[in-house]
Amino acid sequence: MLLLSILITTVVALDQSEAQRSADALVFLLQAPGNCLISATDLPADAPSKNLAALWIRAAFHDVGTWDPAAPENKGGANGNLIYTLDQPDNAGLDNTLANQRINGREKYNISNADLIALGGAVTVTHCGGPKIPFRGGRVDVDISTTPVETLRSNMARLPGSMDPYATVKAKMLRMGFSYADIAALVTGSHTMGGVHKAISPNLTDQEFAPFDDTPGVFDNNVFKKSLEGNCALQVDCEIARDPDTRPFVELFASNQEAFFKQYAESFPKMTDLTTSNLDSAIDIRVAIHANLFSEGTKSAAGNTPTSSASLVNAFNILTLGYLFWIAF
Repeated sequence: MLLLSILITTVVALDQSEAQRSADALVFLLQAPGNCLISATDLPADAPSKNLAALWIRAAFHDVGTWDPAAPENKGGANGNLIYTLDQPDNAGLDNTLANQRINGREKYNISNADLIALGGAVTVTHCGGPKIPFRGGRVDVDISTTPVETLRSNMARLPGSMDPYATVKAKMLRMGFSYADIAALVTGSHTMGGVHKAISPNLTDQEFAPFDDTPGVFDNNVFKKSLEGNCALQVDCEIARDPDTRPFVELFASNQEAFFKQYAESFPKMTDLTTSNLDSAIDIRVAIHANLFSEGTKSAAGNTPTSSASLVNAFNILTLGYLFWIAF
């Protein structure tokens, strides 16, 4: 935490080359076999979550989720506040996983914490099979010399939490300015990646990893089908499927993946643009799609580990590339 706390940037402008180099670095972390589902090589051995892709999407939501446009000051939003609240219960699992994947890149590529967190989510969505997400830079990191860390931690109460009753989650999302279509897309839709972990949420599951849907390493519409069936790892998804205000969108997204992708490509930047910063014009980011995405991103692949000689050689090569990456990154 100390190392994270001293890495502060006040960068405002983000040019095309810096944004693309950052995006390429983020894709590198995700492109190893299976890394849209389980990252066996790029996370610490004691990490409670091995879902690096899902963590980036979660981080983007958590950095923004304190947004309150009606607050007279300290409105929150996308300002890198996540860096100073990693020790809070709602951010469990992010502190020793996501954080240590991004420190060096922020300094080298002259990109603010807030921009990199938003970019990480956008890149992950596209790389793991989802739509291309429009991206703008220019988010300015919170200055803890004027906004105490304790204020940032107290603002965490604004975040829609996994243990909040659905009525509270809905009210908090509406407070931030989201529509019912946004709520269905951003809450349930983001659960197309990853799942629940006993090490992080023992009150939600007794399994080491309980996937949100059948394809937890693929950004697709399967999670909406599961929620309509009443099969939800998180109760909030079933509540959204039952809510008369949001159910029509759940039904639409379950039957029409293109409609879900179109909505998500509108809702995600709407979320990450919730900031008091003056954002730049859109930046065109090129993102490669993960190879063999579906075969590696299904539920059955979650428990697979390399055992053959060829697999072990492949894992060694990935580790070597990861080591070289840290030198360059």
